[in-house]
Amino acid sequence: MPREPTVPQTPGFKGKWQIHEKTYHQNRKVAEVRDQLKRQPTGFVEFHAMLVRTEIFEQIGWLDEGFSCTKEYLDFCMLVARAGGSVYFEPDSVVTFLTHPPAPALHWSDLPYFMVRWSDAWERESLLHFQQKWDLAEGKYFSKRLKKLGWRRREEMIRPLVEPFSFLGANSRKWLEKRLVALEKWLNRHVAATLVQ
Repeated sequence: MPREPTVPQTPGFKGKWQIHEKTYHQNRKVAEVRDQLKRQPTGFVEFHAMLVRTEIFEQIGWLDEGFSCTKEYLDFCMLVARAGGSVYFEPDSVVTFLTHPPAPALHWSDLPYFMVRWSDAWERESLLHFQQKWDLAEGKYFSKRLKKLGWRRREEMIRPLVEPFSFLGANSRKWLEKRLVALEKWLNRHVAATLVQ
């Protein structure tokens, strides 16, 4: 879906840029918004559905390995724009990207990989690398994302564990989820530190 430009400069930030990331029609069915979609320039696209002319890599270099799990798509699109290239939204290209659900649930053997891939440490490092690389202002954008560290693990690992307890009341399920999140965060720090070494 079309996205707004990513880095408008904001007065009062002493030369720093303020990031703004907006995805239109998110979580809507294509059929519901088809008449609103048109081919147009856009601020960014995600790697789930991106076609790239290989020549651009001769201008901007390869993907930045400082991004281990998030914001690599923004960095890439910003580099393309800085090099004078264009990023376009193409409504005739429809891509289905499955998350969990409806994709099959994670298997126990997947957990070590995703505990590192979605670890608080990797996400924090990627966010800070993005901020420093582009000299972005500290503000709501980064504070919001730093507060949400671990949200993917919560959605993909913790909530499926709590679902079978639907017979409990909402407050009891919330209590259980909070305890599991705290335990998982502690475990995540140790697993990520062990597997990354």
